[in-house]
Amino acid sequence: MPIKRKYLNNSPHPERFVALVLQGGGALGAYHLGAVQALDEAGYVPDWITGVSIGSVNGAILAGNPPETRVQRLQQFWERVTDPPLWDVIAHMWDPFIPGNLRRLASMGNAMQSLIFGQPHFSRPNLINPYLARPGTAAATSFFDNSPLRRTLEDFVDLDYLNNDQPRLSLGVTLVRTGDVLYFDTDNPDHRPFTLDHVIASTAIPPLFAGVRINGDLYWDGGIVDNTPLDPVLDEQDAHPERNALVFMIDLWGQSERDPETLDEVLWRTNQIEFASRTDRQIKTMLEKQNLKRTLHDLAEQASPAVLSRINTLAEATNYTYGNLDIVRITYRPDDSQSALSYMDFSHSSITRRIADGYADMQAALDKSPWLVPPSHAAGISPRATLHEVERGQIHTKVPEV
Repeated sequence: MPIKRKYLNNSPHPERFVALVLQGGGALGAYHLGAVQALDEAGYVPDWITGVSIGSVNGAILAGNPPETRVQRLQQFWERVTDPPLWDVIAHMWDPFIPGNLRRLASMGNAMQSLIFGQPHFSRPNLINPYLARPGTAAATSFFDNSPLRRTLEDFVDLDYLNNDQPRLSLGVTLVRTGDVLYFDTDNPDHRPFTLDHVIASTAIPPLFAGVRINGDLYWDGGIVDNTPLDPVLDEQDAHPERNALVFMIDLWGQSERDPETLDEVLWRTNQIEFASRTDRQIKTMLEKQNLKRTLHDLAEQASPAVLSRINTLAEATNYTYGNLDIVRITYRPDDSQSALSYMDFSHSSITRRIADGYADMQAALDKSPWLVPPSHAAGISPRATLHEVERGQIHTKVPEV
């Protein structure tokens, strides 16, 4: 049984249930910070946060701190795990004169540094070669030790606050023995008390990091199966269609219509395909399903008692209640300086740029706020389940046909 909870949302429209969905993507997760900062300034406080991989780290910090300090704590986390800016100060002077391909090489160099030496406060290479380590140990199943990340999170996540049910937190993991995606959920009594083990398990991407064993089962990063933790939100909305829900998806991997022309672009495109949101069809199906039910409800209200008595589907539709469902998907679109290893690039310039991009993209969405526009009536039908796509400040609103 889910734990009963109160809505936290103090947004300009507190009747909306606000969910925040954070995709995985390593160092690209700095984009989340900028987007969340813009949301916070607009007064939107999430009632539910779901995350995978770096999205779980960001989500745990947000859920593990009070609303008035959570964005500041997330900023401090990214400051700690970011490379010192000394070299960036020099590089910035020459940046206007450096072509994109050289910036891409610099990004790859920064990422290679993380792969070779680890990332301060985040990871460090294992001292023992995995092939020489004793089978069954963490050193034998991974190249890096993520205990530095655990120690960092100890400074930024208040577990007592995180376990107080507000907001709800769900983190995606892969159950190794079955390959299934599961969600550790603060609303599930079986997953309480929530600990840093649950967070670290969601970041344990093999073979970089060893799996985490919880209650006898071994878990890996949920992103290796599904990198977008939207399923639990859609499942609950399907069970409670009467809820007025506003879902902010912050995706770190987008799709590209341009064919790759270099090996680096091939590798980057491979990452996009592997980690980009595969939920397009699921979102479309969910919106169509909800709008179909709403259409049936509208038709049932206009039908005569004689018609309702003959058509059970319409009769059942009279008891169907629904609220608005708006899914706002903000997708990160990096500039031409990204490389295939950008998710390992923690350089100060790259992190700063991603934070700024996240803020700008979310602010562009908030400036227009299409989810606040009352639904239009067409042919007597009022579609209220809508997808808003945001990329580089451009917003496209889609209402699936029924």
